[in-house]
Amino acid sequence: MRPLQVAVGAILRDGRFFLQRRDPAARRFPGLWEFPGGKVEAPETPAEALLRELREELDWTPDAFEPLPVIRYTYPGLVVELNPFLCRGAARPDTTLAWGWFLVGEMRGLPMPEASRHLLPVLSRLV
Repeated sequence: MRPLQVAVGAILRDGRFFLQRRDPAARRFPGLWEFPGGKVEAPETPAEALLRELREELDWTPDAFEPLPVIRYTYPGLVVELNPFLCRGAARPDTTLAWGWFLVGEMRGLPMPEASRHLLPVLSRLV
């Protein structure tokens, strides 16, 4: 099974990370908290997809970003290759979804997609 390539931004500000809550009517992972991002479309690189998704979802562009280790996770019927990036920027992300700034410890208690949950140990080492 070919993995679905996904780029996500771990937006960091003052020791907290930005998460948004998926629409309860979403086809995949309804109502779960997630890092903003989305599918890498051909012929994009993960970094290009990240910038596009952040503009589309949050009307936001990071001042700086750097790749984090890729996370491969297998769901029933779906393999995801999560391409996370640590993002920083002064502007406030803008979304119509529920959102918040969370400490890594707080994120551990939130309902999240399992692939995203595997990013938390990496993030805890960054703050």
